[in-house]
Amino acid sequence: MIRRNPSLLFNSFMRKGFFSQRRDFLILPHYLNKTFCVYNGKEYVSFVIKDTMVGHRLGEFVTTKKLGSSIHSSARNKKKAAQRRTGKKK
Repeated sequence: MIRRNPSLLFNSFMRKGFFSQRRDFLILPHYLNKTFCVYNGKEYVSFVIKDTMVGHRLGEFVTTKKLGSSIHSSARNKKKAAQRRTGKKK
């Protein structure tokens, strides 16, 4: 008797859809209500094609960067922001 790992079954269930690393792929009308998984450089992001997406590219719906995470986290930038709020310059 072969035992199956439930996590593998769950992963195979979750991995349904079309996988693509091409962000320049044009969305056509016969892809409506299909699930696409597009690679953003780190992981696959899944979404369902709606009628308003037809004629656009897959890459328009997947962000490749975390906005603001590296900009606002440095101590130097926090110090500058505090100086702008108080109006003092050193």
